[in-house]
Amino acid sequence: MPHLLTLWLLLLTLCPCFGRGVAGPGLLDAAFGLVGKSDAAAWDAENRLTGMETRADLPSTIPRQKLGFKYDYRSRRVQKVVETWNGTAWATTLDQRFVWDGWRLLQGKRQIAPT
Repeated sequence: MPHLLTLWLLLLTLCPCFGRGVAGPGLLDAAFGLVGKSDAAAWDAENRLTGMETRADLPSTIPRQKLGFKYDYRSRRVQKVVETWNGTAWATTLDQRFVWDGWRLLQGKRQIAPT
C-alpha cells in the first residue's frame, strides 16, 4: 500500500492534470467542460466537489441539471441531490443519502421526487 500512495503522490506532483490543485484545472474539469468556468463547479475548503451545473451554452437537447454533494467530517459523501431545470425553476429529481459504517458503504437510499 505505501508504494501505491508514493506512486499517486508522484503522479500528482509531476502531472497536476490528475487532481485539482493550484496548478490549474484537472481532468474532471476538462471532462465536464468546466475549464475557465469557475461558476460551473463548486469546491469546498477541503477540495471536495460540492456542486456542478450544466453549462448554459450547450444545445437545448441537453437537459440543464444541477448536482449538489454533502460530506461528513471524514470526507465521506453523505448526500447527492440532482435538480433539473423545468423552464421556470429548479426541481429536485433525486435525493440520495448514503449510510456508512466506518469506510464501508452500507446503503444508498434514493428518494426520487414526484414528477
